[in-house]
Amino acid sequence: MSANPAGGCTRRPAREGLLPLLVFLLPLAVYLRTMAPTVCSHDSAELVTGAWTLGIVHPPGCPAYLMLARVFCVLPFGDPAWRVNLLSAVGAAAAVTFAYLLARRWGCPAGLAVAGAWWFAFSRAFWPWALVAELYAPSTCLAAAVLWLVFRWTDEHRRRDLWLAGGIFGAGLGVHTSLVLLLPALAWLVLTDPTRSRRRPSQMAGPVLLGMLSALAVFLYLPLRHAAAPAADWLRDTGAAIDPGSAGGLWWMIRGGPFARLFFSVPWRDVASRCSGFALQLFANFGVIGVVAGVLGFVSGYETRPRGRRTTALLLVFLFYSGFFLTYRIYDWEWMFSVSHMLWSIAAAGGLSAVARFFPLPRRGAATRWMTAVGLVLAGGMLWSNGPDVDRSGDRAARRAGERILAEAPPDAVLTVRWRMFHVARYLQLVEGLRPDVTLRRENDADRRAPMDN
Repeated sequence: MSANPAGGCTRRPAREGLLPLLVFLLPLAVYLRTMAPTVCSHDSAELVTGAWTLGIVHPPGCPAYLMLARVFCVLPFGDPAWRVNLLSAVGAAAAVTFAYLLARRWGCPAGLAVAGAWWFAFSRAFWPWALVAELYAPSTCLAAAVLWLVFRWTDEHRRRDLWLAGGIFGAGLGVHTSLVLLLPALAWLVLTDPTRSRRRPSQMAGPVLLGMLSALAVFLYLPLRHAAAPAADWLRDTGAAIDPGSAGGLWWMIRGGPFARLFFSVPWRDVASRCSGFALQLFANFGVIGVVAGVLGFVSGYETRPRGRRTTALLLVFLFYSGFFLTYRIYDWEWMFSVSHMLWSIAAAGGLSAVARFFPLPRRGAATRWMTAVGLVLAGGMLWSNGPDVDRSGDRAARRAGERILAEAPPDAVLTVRWRMFHVARYLQLVEGLRPDVTLRRENDADRRAPMDN
């Protein structure tokens, strides 16, 4: 079944069933071609080391990510960092596929849904996260999957979709806790469902309870692994006087620990400039055509009531994700809008569909085919223009720098290393066994994710 513009479902040709596979495979092939071949700096190296040792990384700890990445670590090819980089590539391609499926459920024609998904796949805001071990590609995939399952539930009202959404949502918090920003949209979809009067509250309570239990089960990893004293433990390495085995300590980790004070802390005088920067980011990623098409897509989404409910849900997700990161006083805030860009690509596909409906041509479907051609050409242009800038297939700089730090250390040395390279050196030591005689200490983290003084 597939979605029509009115928000219902229609029979789809058998050949359309192959489109999700195509939507997945093309970006995956591109990501594999441009993926980093080994360890990268910053959080990427920390995540690989944490996955390999089943350790604890910086708050909120990302336990579900570490367990999933550990599965990729057992692959029999590539160095350990490359294997965890592969998780990002697969997760990113899956996120693109869910973007396509969301666009179809929202009512976009198949060809335009493909174009919109590939706009997202090859955008400067998302493509880089598919190439290194990071949280953003898998977390975007999970956000899209949960939203798609609830969209499908509003069409078909199969309870298993809500149960799946609840379970994935809860476990997904262990990849990135920003998934809580989906809650207003999910509540809107459930509470405004036309059949809600025929549903007992207990039917909704089950998926909610499953989500809570899934989250609790995932985060129990933190006290269990901390007690096991893994080789890589952020709490121990930083000397944080936090016990994740206590309720207070576990909650401290889940809510973000030292980063919680940065939430909603951008001064109001600076929010406007950040909004301008985000708008410029949209123009840089999608061009004038894509930005105008996105606005038109959101506006035209209210043509029918069923589709309007979903349009409101997409807008709620876009606004809550964008609003949170626009007010998160952290140095790399500009890189945190993957979900927002995914939703804009869907809206842009809807905008081109609206243009096709406004200018019908004599031959049935001709306008939609023309708009699809425009969308695919733009996606191809993004692939061609952004590829050279984001390609990390030859990037071994972090590894070489880490190897140099360890090679130059005297025997049994105690080295203090800045955080930007500390995790690379730790990866080489704990994962690949280089210079186990050297004791690594991390320099003061004052510059890491620090508030930006404007």
